[in-house]
Amino acid sequence: MQPSFLFSLLETAKWVYRRMGLPDRVAYQDKIQAGLLEHKVVPIVKRDGTEITQTQVRVTPNGLVKLATLVGGAA
Repeated sequence: MQPSFLFSLLETAKWVYRRMGLPDRVAYQDKIQAGLLEHKVVPIVKRDGTEITQTQVRVTPNGLVKLATLVGGAA
């Protein structure tokens, strides 16, 4: 599955969204509380040596099961 299709599916199904003006996706709170998604905070060191943090949305094992049913219905 192409990443662009997966992200489009997650956005259409209201699992993730983008905050205006920011490139990172954010999980909807109800999906976090249901145990389908989680946020991971990742430190990144830039070329100039400064460190920033970036959040990444991760699908949990329970989320993979639910996502498989969504993909099965979309295929």
